[in-house]
Amino acid sequence: SSNVLNSFQVTSHAIIIARIIYAITMALSYPTAFFVVRHVLYMTYQKISFSIRQYKRRKRWIMKQKIIAGNDTTTNITTDEGIELINRRQFEESSFTIKTSPLMHHGVFTVGLFCINITLALYITNLGIALN
Repeated sequence: SSNVLNSFQVTSHAIIIARIIYAITMALSYPTAFFVVRHVLYMTYQKISFSIRQYKRRKRWIMKQKIIAGNDTTTNITTDEGIELINRRQFEESSFTIKTSPLMHHGVFTVGLFCINITLALYITNLGIALN
């Protein structure tokens, strides 16, 4: 058999202990990998949502500057260093980590990712070469 633990007798005490140790190892290693994946997805979400907000804010700022300048195209209105400082400050204020995230964010990412894992485990029966 491809699974070494299934090749031995069911009543063998050494194999029962090996199966228990294997189950404990799997149970304890899953949360660590789950945390890393959740953190990466959450930080990606943070970066994308901030980039979208920053783009919209910068676009509004440019439009306001054009209105103030009277649509004068000779002035370079995009080089203001103040907007970069404001963007940096707003990013620091609006970004969260898993520890400081609102409970709703934490719950949505945790439950969503866990449901995806459960759904995959229920419907994928053949992992191909990984189980052979």
